[in-house]
Amino acid sequence: MISRAHFHPVTASLFRLTSLHPGWDRDIYWEEETPSMVRAQELDECEEKIRNLPPVQLFDDGLSDVQAKDLYLASYDYEEKPFLPVLPTLEDMRSQVLARLGDECSLLLPLEDGILQRAVKNGGQAYLMSADELLGALSLARRLWISIVLPPDGTVQVTIPQNLLYAISPLLLHPQHKEIISMTEKYLDWLTICLSTEGMVFEGAALLHLQECLGPVASGHPDLCRRFFRSCYPIYDHPVYGRLIMHPGISDKATLADRACCISPDPFPGVSLMDTPPDDQYTSWALSGLVANAVRPEISAYDVVSDLVMLCRMGVPFEKLESVLASMLIIQPTPQMLRTLRQMTNELLPWPCAPTVREVH
Repeated sequence: MISRAHFHPVTASLFRLTSLHPGWDRDIYWEEETPSMVRAQELDECEEKIRNLPPVQLFDDGLSDVQAKDLYLASYDYEEKPFLPVLPTLEDMRSQVLARLGDECSLLLPLEDGILQRAVKNGGQAYLMSADELLGALSLARRLWISIVLPPDGTVQVTIPQNLLYAISPLLLHPQHKEIISMTEKYLDWLTICLSTEGMVFEGAALLHLQECLGPVASGHPDLCRRFFRSCYPIYDHPVYGRLIMHPGISDKATLADRACCISPDPFPGVSLMDTPPDDQYTSWALSGLVANAVRPEISAYDVVSDLVMLCRMGVPFEKLESVLASMLIIQPTPQMLRTLRQMTNELLPWPCAPTVREVH
């Protein structure tokens, strides 16, 4: 497995919790469905997808039609248009990648851009610096830009083929590209705050504001904008409410997506980057101090508080939060810890789509 020194999934307790509140209509192991556990599962799935990628690159010499088909079936192109009557040829795939290269470079995640910048400076090769970069590397591979090698020692190497490197280098090194990535980071800050306060956002609203933020770079390319969203956050296609961008810490996306009518049609206008992120408000830091010396060795106080904050926003009842807290500690929660947790749950408003109404004490 890839080393995740900065990421510590919570150890689950040995007993099962059953939600008794309306809306959560299934049995849930809340200790196993905390945001950090969901994140750990996402990284594991990402690593497995990388291991299953074809061991070739689109611009390799001597690429066979069978190998080209395997690459296409693993790409964003196939996910976005899975029902084409005829699969594109190898030359068609290469032409499409080169034709949209300039536009797609303007709609990269900062995570993807960082990997590419290091590769360009190192002659087309780069090593991943963190587990989070697995997500960026997988996205770049699905764009058909790179190949990824996962050797047994746990290091991860990405490679840009030379003919694509010659085309992409001037685009990444152009002064305007840095400005675009800076605007993209600002936009992602907006989107992160919206997801933290709402739980999910309608893709249409997110698309509109991305186009407003980036201007002509995004306004003429809704397909690449949707690819941008797909590469950074979970997407849920609801039969009634359409495509929803979901908070990455949600395990039961279907239950919350069914309540999309409760969220703001467009939360972006009311969001200021000067606002304190929701996770940094209230009593969460006081709780972090109380549990700092009592957490299990494989996790941190930050993990504990972050998970509890997000579970509060999901509308998880207090008695379940208490059990989740206990599963993260090497001691039983002290009365002061529980009082602080209670205060935090009273101060944190659940998401509008949360399927339970928490009683305030």
